[in-house]
Amino acid sequence: MLILSWPTRRASICTGKTGGSVGHRRNPMHPGGLRLLTAPSLPSCPKNSRTSLGEDAMQFKEQHMLRLTTLCRECAAVRSLPASLGKTLQAAALSPTTHCTSRLPRAAGPAGSVFAGWGGGGGEEGEEGEEGEEKEAEEAGKQVKEVKQESEEAEEAEEAEQAEEAEEAEEAEQAEEAEEAEEAEEVEKAEKAEQAEQAEPAAAPLPPLRSAAGREPLPGWSRPAGRALPFRREGAAALLPKMVAGGLCLCGLLRLLCSLFLPALFLSGILCICLVVLLCGVRFWIQRKKQLSSAGRDGKQPLLVAFFHPYCNAGGGGERVLWCAIRTLQKKYRNVTCVVYTGDRDATEEEIVEGAFRRFNIKLIHPVKFVFLKKRFLVEASLYPHFTLLGQSLGSVFLGWEALLKCAPDIYIDSMGYAFTIPLFKYLGGCRVGCYVHYPTISTDMLSVVRNQDTRFNNAAFITSSPLFSKFKLVYYYFFAFMYGLVGSCSDVVMVNSSWTLNHILSLWRSGACTSVVYPPCDVQAFLDIPLEVEKTTSEYSIVSVSQFRPEKDHPLQIRAFAKLLKEKRVGQQPSLKLILIGGCRNQRDEERVNNLKRLCEELGVSDDVVFRINIPFEELKKHLAKATIGLHTMWNEHFGIGVVECMAAGTVILAHNSGGPKLDIVLPHEGRVTGFLAEDEDSYAETMAYIFSLSPEKRLEIRENARRSVHRFSDQHFEDTFLLSVEPLFK
Repeated sequence: MLILSWPTRRASICTGKTGGSVGHRRNPMHPGGLRLLTAPSLPSCPKNSRTSLGEDAMQFKEQHMLRLTTLCRECAAVRSLPASLGKTLQAAALSPTTHCTSRLPRAAGPAGSVFAGWGGGGGEEGEEGEEGEEKEAEEAGKQVKEVKQESEEAEEAEEAEQAEEAEEAEEAEQAEEAEEAEEAEEVEKAEKAEQAEQAEPAAAPLPPLRSAAGREPLPGWSRPAGRALPFRREGAAALLPKMVAGGLCLCGLLRLLCSLFLPALFLSGILCICLVVLLCGVRFWIQRKKQLSSAGRDGKQPLLVAFFHPYCNAGGGGERVLWCAIRTLQKKYRNVTCVVYTGDRDATEEEIVEGAFRRFNIKLIHPVKFVFLKKRFLVEASLYPHFTLLGQSLGSVFLGWEALLKCAPDIYIDSMGYAFTIPLFKYLGGCRVGCYVHYPTISTDMLSVVRNQDTRFNNAAFITSSPLFSKFKLVYYYFFAFMYGLVGSCSDVVMVNSSWTLNHILSLWRSGACTSVVYPPCDVQAFLDIPLEVEKTTSEYSIVSVSQFRPEKDHPLQIRAFAKLLKEKRVGQQPSLKLILIGGCRNQRDEERVNNLKRLCEELGVSDDVVFRINIPFEELKKHLAKATIGLHTMWNEHFGIGVVECMAAGTVILAHNSGGPKLDIVLPHEGRVTGFLAEDEDSYAETMAYIFSLSPEKRLEIRENARRSVHRFSDQHFEDTFLLSVEPLFK
């Protein structure tokens, strides 16, 4: 009987009776698969009743078939099991190697037996073949060794093959995972594209999928349900912009905007409400702060009238208007405290008041409260090399906010042209507001200069040479003019200094009901004290210019015209001429302009004939005007021209620019008689000066007398009367 087990088990051949049939049954010791095979007519081994199997048996694989070999060292017999038994063992997943250490007698099994290949012969021939069996044993040993070697090689080859198969399987698994990831990504993109397509209106049907350019559609193809196609559309869709091709069409964009309109409107409303609440809170806080301020001596709250004049110590015509207005209010209203917002922190209050008296001969009745501002640099033109108008206007808002926080007045008057501060004091400060406009920040003349591409001090050459830049600047000017008119219309009282300024303010602010002309005060009486008489023959004639050293005053034009006058020698037998430039410097930039003018004089060769007088006292000014023959003024579109009036009152023959206030209000015929002359460019100025010097002294005296009689309408008294009449609504 032959017992076979799994590879980890052992197989045994036990002696037993011959006969019987081949059978299979489970081994009770190994329920997992032990099988019992019984061979009929198998003789018993005489030496061992039980032989251990599995020590020297070898196994190898050849074309998926198993060959089993048994060896018995005692009986020196080698038998080969039939192929049917090998297949049976292979199917049972058993180790097919066995060997027997007992001597098995040669027995001739019946034909067709499963052990028929073990050789024939009965027991009678056993002894006769001992010698032959020994030889066979030796040969069997050799065969066993060969079988072992072949088996080892086969095992190594099989292990290598298994390793390769494992590696290939791992690579295949990785490739499969990568492919699955790509497919998942494509599916996700397809789902997103399909969602975008569903959000659009029904689109045109897709063109058929083509296998190649110009070929017929692929047969048997249909679009997978629920998935987008990863190929490019042909036809009109390929010509659409990327946004439309990506699913964001114009209709979808409009629907998106419509869907956002209501939320945006709601959010804007919330923000507006919050802003209004914030502004109301600020206004309440400012009013509360003003109410808690100290009361006057009589127990009444003093009326604070504030003037916004950051350059109150400059010494120009605008500053004369400021001090005359303060003096006028102090005369009229006793319970008024005047406040001046200024940025002149380099001077004390006493120095500022003393300078006003020294320059303008104005003495105040009561002290003035000064509020010194730290942020005046925000309105400096040097801070804004480009977009100067807009930059200075926005800077004035921050400067006005600083002024409002330091002192909240009852009446606010802008006396220097910072119109963007008016809404701030009116709506946040709760003040009654007024303004005195010397010169509109922007005018229709400025728009025409840009439109016609004319080169001016405020219109650079590189802009005039470029139509594109000119159009851009024109749009910028129109926008600023709109904003300027918007803030100016908030004023309760508007005062302008000339008819020219009135026309521009009415066209921009559209506030004719509260606008009036108040000519600036000129100390006519102080200049009228200068005696007029026929000029005596002298060795020197002087031409005097009175104006601040600012770019718009166009002092270079005066110097060039004077140089041309000297060069052409049109003054007859006059021995010499002097040009005296009198004016005030506000800051370092004004001083730099004076230095540039001096260099221009050196270039033209007239430095010995041009004299500069800066920030001189009033008495010295009167002396120069008393000796002068011609009063010179060259500013284009001068809003008024206090210097022109002062020159006419002092008895000089005025020569002003043919524009602005001098043309419309000042240099006008008085009772049909000539009061002065007008010019426009370098040649006309030189020719007119030559003509004036060519007149007889008697003729010049007649013109001077006519001019004096015409300037009475610009006196201090006339200013006080019209100013009080204009600001009266603010005190009601």
